[in-house]
Amino acid sequence: MKIFILGGGTAGWLTALFLNKTYPSFKIELIESDEIGVLGAGESTTMPFFNMLNYIGIDHKEFRKETKSTCKSVVRFDNWHSNDGYFVSPMYPWNSKISAETYGGNTTEFFIYCLANGIDIKSKGYSKIALRNKSPFALIDGELNQIGSFTYQINAKLTAAYLRKIAISRGVIRHEGKVTKVNGRYPIESVEDNKGNTHTFDFVFDCSGFARLIIGKHYQTNWIDYSKHLTVDSAIPFFLDMDDKIPPYSQATAMDYGWMFKVPTQERYGSGYVFDSSKISAEDAKREVELKLGREVNLVNNFKFKAGIYENNWIDNCISLGLASGFLEPMSATNIGGMIFQLEFIRNNVKDFAYNNNHISEFNAYSKNISEGFLSLIFSHYLNPIRKNEFWDHYKDEDNYPKLLTQSTDNFLSNDRFDIYDFAQSINQNPNKMLTVFSAHSLYRKNAQIFCEIFNLNDKYKRIENLIDTETEKLLECAIDHREFLDKY
Repeated sequence: MKIFILGGGTAGWLTALFLNKTYPSFKIELIESDEIGVLGAGESTTMPFFNMLNYIGIDHKEFRKETKSTCKSVVRFDNWHSNDGYFVSPMYPWNSKISAETYGGNTTEFFIYCLANGIDIKSKGYSKIALRNKSPFALIDGELNQIGSFTYQINAKLTAAYLRKIAISRGVIRHEGKVTKVNGRYPIESVEDNKGNTHTFDFVFDCSGFARLIIGKHYQTNWIDYSKHLTVDSAIPFFLDMDDKIPPYSQATAMDYGWMFKVPTQERYGSGYVFDSSKISAEDAKREVELKLGREVNLVNNFKFKAGIYENNWIDNCISLGLASGFLEPMSATNIGGMIFQLEFIRNNVKDFAYNNNHISEFNAYSKNISEGFLSLIFSHYLNPIRKNEFWDHYKDEDNYPKLLTQSTDNFLSNDRFDIYDFAQSINQNPNKMLTVFSAHSLYRKNAQIFCEIFNLNDKYKRIENLIDTETEKLLECAIDHREFLDKY
């Protein structure tokens, strides 16, 4: 079988390496144009990205060196729940050395205990170590030990170039050019490029980014609009100089009409302001950034987007992935994460790529569920208790809640109920990630208190909290500075 991929970038080349690994007998080809380039100033990833690198056999030391990537152990959310305060969302799971499980507990129950008692999660476990700019590794008795889970903060252009180099070395064929025409419909038979070439194939993956060449433009698939729920629709990326210390975390700072991201690579920060253009112009957004930072910034570009997804990501012999399948917004690195979940679905359910209509229907339903879960997660971050203006008040209006979030909240968190596991499962999210948001915004604290009383958790987890704090202090003393780790390892 011959599989063709439209578009390079992280999405295209990660897909190529995945297919090369999963279906080694298939011929994999990809077309991209150096003229188009890679979107973005920097990119944050989630644990699925780290796990995918393991699956496709990437050497992590080489990856960090060639892509100038940094470790990401938590996300820091500044000014989202108190003026000049912040909360963190840690990568999950914690390392076994400082997890609740180490001491006979359960991490989710520990987070419930923290919510019930107003305990700040950022002061617990590896989160505390990461916020001191320490890597997720420590030298213990002269041996290098991992003490915290992490993924990567990447330079998008360098990462795409590195993945391309690896893919080509493994037999993936690259074509330079822009696709100008798509031939056929059920199925797609071929594509033509601006070099006069026609490319035929058995199956095609559309990783063409915002161009959305096949699922969007060719098939004109129905678009599911999420802009009622997520109103940000513009971003102005820019770069910032790296500090002396390289933080092992990304930052998201609440602004007047959106939020500002700050993603460290080894050489600089990829940053930007994601905002609602109906409330503030790009020029005024830039001024707000400069006032916040106390310096001028030079914009990389100004791009527009609309939150939503295509109803079907798989039609006949074409699957769209990444930006080509839809986009919510940059928060929580959901685009790459969702794409990897889709690829894993294919690996686990479509043996030898012998697919049928049931596979297509199941994949489309799965993709929609993943997107709606991410929508609920992202929306929950905007339930900011301190910011009050036209932009932030939109998210306080329950009429603007995503339907899935409303249903799940009514079913599992209403009145005194606190069925956090069922709630998280219903929105396709990890319960611990939702609990960090609840803790930050003081949501459902009374429910968590009742839960702790019913199951007698307070005494048990007070003991475990003390043990975690003791172990954390020990590890803090031997944890390796993040910059030093990147230089040496």
